[in-house]
Amino acid sequence: MSHKHFTIIERNKLEILLKENYKITRIAEILEKNKAAIYWKIKRVKNEYSAEKAQKDADNKVCKKGRNYKITAELKNLIKSRLCKTWSPKQIARRELKRKLSFKISTIGCIRIF
Repeated sequence: MSHKHFTIIERNKLEILLKENYKITRIAEILEKNKAAIYWKIKRVKNEYSAEKAQKDADNKVCKKGRNYKITAELKNLIKSRLCKTWSPKQIARRELKRKLSFKISTIGCIRIF
């Protein structure tokens, strides 16, 4: 059994096999996927399974992946303006960011966000 993401082709096959009333165990064998993965994919799409809906859902979830940054646009602009005024990253971290952020500030991190 593979542990890869479902492709659109596999989703289409799943949709067809479900419409032809194949049992989940047989579908899992055909697609070479775990039976639980098949159940999970079916459950995620409301109502009748649709490969198109499932793919859109997967694409949306991929877009939402990633890290939530504590640096807002406003804070980023503040840092840029201070850098333009020839402030060092250390000065910015100590004077400006200390009051605005609730975690330890790395001056290297300040440089890397730009």
